[in-house]
Amino acid sequence: MADTFTTRTIDVTTGTTETVHDLTDACASFLREVAAGRDGLLNVFTPHARQA
Repeated sequence: MADTFTTRTIDVTTGTTETVHDLTDACASFLREVAAGRDGLLNVFTPHARQA
């Protein structure tokens, strides 16, 4: 098991209307950069959204 973890924060601003934001490209880009084709676990944490 690897000793290191890599973290990236993606800020998404959605405005005042309900919307869906596709994170697929951001996740795929992250994995290309850090995973180098290895197996692993991608954990996406989405905290509760705040209303502006």
